[in-house]
Amino acid sequence: MLEELEHQLKDRFPSMSLRGSGDAIFIFIQEASGAVEASVHDGLIWIEFWNDNDESPVVEETFRDVSAARVAILTWLTNGNSS
Repeated sequence: MLEELEHQLKDRFPSMSLRGSGDAIFIFIQEASGAVEASVHDGLIWIEFWNDNDESPVVEETFRDVSAARVAILTWLTNGNSS
């Protein structure tokens, strides 16, 4: 699931990186308006949405499918929902 999400987002966010290792690997994307961390646990995609100036996530959500997770990430980072 994480690899598929990474594949769907890599062209839009070339600065995206994989961080962590083993079971703790996650996608990290930093944009001017905020950041997103996405990981997979128990068959779900877990996403933390961060504002640029916060020390903790503003919102945490889980998704069952890659398409919904991708839409949520795109919305957060490109439509100004993180400001």
